[in-house]
Amino acid sequence: GDHRDLHSCPTRRSSDLLERLAGIDRVVFDKTGTLTVGRPSLLPDPGRDPADLYLAASIAAHSLHPLARALAAAVNVTPVAGPVREVPGAGLEWAGPDGLVWLGSAVFCGVGGTPDATSIFLARPHQIPVAFQFADQMRPDAFALVSTLNGLGLAPSILSGDAAGPVAEIARTLRIPATAAVSPADKLANLEAMRAQGHRVLMLGDGVNDAPALAAAHVSASFSHGAPVSQCAADIVLPGGNLSLLPGTLALARRALSLMRQNMVLAALYNAALIPLAMAGEVTPLAAAIAMSVSSLTVTLNALRAGRGVAWT
Repeated sequence: GDHRDLHSCPTRRSSDLLERLAGIDRVVFDKTGTLTVGRPSLLPDPGRDPADLYLAASIAAHSLHPLARALAAAVNVTPVAGPVREVPGAGLEWAGPDGLVWLGSAVFCGVGGTPDATSIFLARPHQIPVAFQFADQMRPDAFALVSTLNGLGLAPSILSGDAAGPVAEIARTLRIPATAAVSPADKLANLEAMRAQGHRVLMLGDGVNDAPALAAAHVSASFSHGAPVSQCAADIVLPGGNLSLLPGTLALARRALSLMRQNMVLAALYNAALIPLAMAGEVTPLAAAIAMSVSSLTVTLNALRAGRGVAWT
């Protein structure tokens, strides 16, 4: 249950969305929660101290990040008391009784190197950091979507803040290029670089750290399960994390743009043919009214064709 009010979001939803969507030539995906199901599970570790797991989970309960959710769900905990500061794309910081405690990425926690599995770390003063590793599954419709996008010439790629190992694994499976371990600022810089090269990018993401990139993309999409800030930053919200809806949306946008151009041509031909006759007095008022009605009906019927021939799944 996301009970946010869409009308209160400072979104970019606008009347030119279909036109922008029809013009995209690149698609960029986040990984976790976008190409994967976004429900990672904590991998077991027999040598882990249960007290470390409890502390980490009680801090993670303050975040909506998929890994934090998975960690908090791994054990029944009560969230830590006191303010917890979240740094998007990095981790959580809590002022504990013995000093600051960090939960997040290797860089955020001052840990050198990152295991191949998706990981977060618990770091405390004068103690060795503790690693928590997770596994996630690719969405069953991801491969079909990427194949469709490749067929449309839209050059899909991955731009993720996750570690290189899991990102590379997804990229190899989908056979698309990927850039890993990028911060929210780096994601934004990558999109701006693509735009400077003349590309029109559709960005898909669902996390807090995706929001700046979603807002900067030519068109952006999030999911109904995503963080509220990502939904507010996106032009499109896909229900239920259903990636298979995207090809139909793209097809509808292209068809709508084509029909819009047809209607402009029809209107121009109508005006070019009948206005001179009306000015010359060759058309009676009744005939002009009928011609106007027929023109409007023709344009309307042509516009209604946008809903036909589009496969929705």
